[in-house]
Amino acid sequence: MTTGHQDAPTAGFAASRDRFETVLGFLDGQEAGALSHGELEERLAVDHRELFRQLLQDHLDLRAQREARVEGVRDADGVSRPSTETGHARALATVFGQVNVTRIAYRKPGRGNLHPADATLNLPAERHSHNKAPYLDYPTALTSGWPIATGVIEGACRHLVKDRLDITGARWGLPGAEAILKLRAVRSNGDLDAYWDYHLAQEQQRTHRSRYADNVIPQAA
Repeated sequence: MTTGHQDAPTAGFAASRDRFETVLGFLDGQEAGALSHGELEERLAVDHRELFRQLLQDHLDLRAQREARVEGVRDADGVSRPSTETGHARALATVFGQVNVTRIAYRKPGRGNLHPADATLNLPAERHSHNKAPYLDYPTALTSGWPIATGVIEGACRHLVKDRLDITGARWGLPGAEAILKLRAVRSNGDLDAYWDYHLAQEQQRTHRSRYADNVIPQAA
């Protein structure tokens, strides 16, 4: 038996609405008007994932608000959990990004907590959702000799992206941020000198050589 209550008015999904309005504002602004279709696709590919992640988070928060206390909860050994505590949260890595699941814990001293809401959501024991499982088959990857690059990728994101773009007071547009990150990647790979020689040669070709026959700049005898 459960004890329920009528759903109260809620401001759920406010963060999702704000996120959606932010995307609309970008698309309606001057910055978006100067982008190519490919650049727009790249920007929206990031924005739609964050929007969907926020929608999922807001939905989970709403479920937490509406979760009703269940009477007579017992574990597999028949031991009851007479006390409850709200606000117990756990992380869940989804295909849209990480969210937090908050639910009621059913407790008894000396026994592990039970969370019936986890069963309703069919949450995995580990952090990653079932939909991410095919991408995390490490035993198969190791057996096949495939590289597991998650640590390398996370380290690169911190070094290349966060350390440069996440500085106090910085504001980035997509073209500027992409240009800076490309330069940081070239520098980190030890290719900056070769790239700069190529860049100067291409600039001379574009600005000067292309104006002359056969791309040859006339020289005094």
